[in-house]
Amino acid sequence: GCLALQGMGRHAKPSSPITERVVSYPILAGPRRSRPRRRAMGPLHGTRVIEISGIGPGPFAAMVLADMGADVIRVQRPGGAGFATGPTDLLNRGKRCIAVDLKQPQGVDVVLHLVEAADALVEGFRPGVTEKLGIGPDPCLARNPRLVYGRMTGWGQEGPLAQEAGHDINYVALTGALHAMGR
Repeated sequence: GCLALQGMGRHAKPSSPITERVVSYPILAGPRRSRPRRRAMGPLHGTRVIEISGIGPGPFAAMVLADMGADVIRVQRPGGAGFATGPTDLLNRGKRCIAVDLKQPQGVDVVLHLVEAADALVEGFRPGVTEKLGIGPDPCLARNPRLVYGRMTGWGQEGPLAQEAGHDINYVALTGALHAMGR
């Protein structure tokens, strides 16, 4: 499960003891390899990646990065089930996980604090979502200019389909590949 950040609701204050405990929690501060891995280090050992939890390609890509040795911290909404088919989320392998309410200013502050010590951020929302949340490229790069900000959108950031959901079945249908399988 994820570390749930309590006190991140609308009544939490930035200077409250709860928030101070959250900011000093080891996942948010401290050395990069704060806990040993159970498998080989891999070529990405020492690389920290922040994954803003979504569906499909973002969590899968972050899992592959973790498999290659990256320290991946998955940020997901409180109570989010992810791809759990039992007691564990299938795409959470090799990651640390933290539950943060990104609709609260304190939650945005937690992510921006994580970004300061990260090498990369991966998100897969539709265009404009992370900007509305306050964790788009501009605020993240202002905190960490060397950050690689990776976006995985179905149809890109602009264009006629940019605001539409993009999933495998959409791509296969649009390209005509489904025609060969059915009527």
